[in-house]
Amino acid sequence: MKHKQDTKMSKEQKIKHVRIKQGISQETLGKGIGSSKSKIGRIECEKDKNQDSKYTEDELRLAKEFLDIENAPFTNEELDNFRKRLYRWNDLTKNGHLVEARNSQQEFEVITKLDFEKDLILLYKMFEVRLLLKERNNALAEEMLMLYKPELEEADSENGYHFHYNMGSLYMLKSDFESALVFYLKAYSLEVHAFEREVFLQLNIATCYSKLGRYVFAITSLLEAEDSFNHDKTHIAWTYIDNLLALNHIRIGQIEKGRKRLHASLEEAIRINDTACIAYVYHNHGVACFVENKYKEAIAYFDKAFTYYKDNNAYFLECHYYKIRCTIAMRKISDSKTLLQNAEKLAKGNDHYTLMLKSLNSLLTLSNKNCVHFIQETTIPYLIDKYEYFKALDFCKELEKEFTGKEGYKAKLAEIVSVIRDTQYKIAFGEEVIVQ
Repeated sequence: MKHKQDTKMSKEQKIKHVRIKQGISQETLGKGIGSSKSKIGRIECEKDKNQDSKYTEDELRLAKEFLDIENAPFTNEELDNFRKRLYRWNDLTKNGHLVEARNSQQEFEVITKLDFEKDLILLYKMFEVRLLLKERNNALAEEMLMLYKPELEEADSENGYHFHYNMGSLYMLKSDFESALVFYLKAYSLEVHAFEREVFLQLNIATCYSKLGRYVFAITSLLEAEDSFNHDKTHIAWTYIDNLLALNHIRIGQIEKGRKRLHASLEEAIRINDTACIAYVYHNHGVACFVENKYKEAIAYFDKAFTYYKDNNAYFLECHYYKIRCTIAMRKISDSKTLLQNAEKLAKGNDHYTLMLKSLNSLLTLSNKNCVHFIQETTIPYLIDKYEYFKALDFCKELEKEFTGKEGYKAKLAEIVSVIRDTQYKIAFGEEVIVQ
């Protein structure tokens, strides 16, 4: 069942509906607009077809003012314009103008007083949820989504699209990328029914694929977005699309393609002064250099990224991880230990990076069997479970180098090569990894 906008209700019926809902008598409304109870009664009597049973323009205006719905859309044209304004309000949220979006919200709240306009009410609520998610008020956003879920299951495809989009965003903020992808793909299937297509949906789908280790799927999704939205290359999302494309090209060994994207992303990020994106670009330049064994250049890029990070977020810790990894590769043991000590303090309370730093510490002493065992039995399975195939492959190769040429290495090496093979297969095709 789909809700239909009740365009058959007359203006008089709509005023009556709101009057009753607010608990206002005919007499009170009559006095409020300079009329009488009997006149209001005749107007609200559907059987009375006389001209006297219609509101004049002045009476209608006064009635709407009295009921505090003066800006409420009544006619089909007003309803269409209201929907368009709602989407422009949502654009403020999408483009990061959150204060302006929140300040503008009050002018749209009037729609909630017209409970016969179910679709528009739900659309308004879905856009409010999106604003809450952008503000990181996840608890209230989730509460609203669950509250309106029964209605949205019967709503039109337009609202179904925005519901699934918001659910995807909620799970992405929870770092549950598998669930987020399910909802985003459902939104994608409904997108044709929405008022407009969104480049951010494609970006979010690609982000989920990237987080789930499905690098080729991420690239395919981003290239599809590029084809679909090529007409709007000034969109704020393009800096992030180029950056994400670059990262995934680098992960599958297409370094030059990655660098071209990074140059484009950096140029645009500097133009719009997006410091977060500038930091990500420098970070990914560093990863590219790391893959090419250009460790000094990589460290220089990571140091540039540090100057743009505003707080100790996950990317900040990720930057520390790769900088330390480069010093280990260069066999700068003293520098590595100093950097590890500083990073461990920053990562306190963060289980993921605490484990990753412990893994890097183990790389420093692979001659110790306990360190080898930790990487083989804890680090690599953990990274595969978390879809961090790029890092898992890095640790696999380090163990491969450690075992090669040593007595009794063949059995261990076979296990490591098996993990590398399965990891590479996952990177290429997104299939299940078989951990030996």
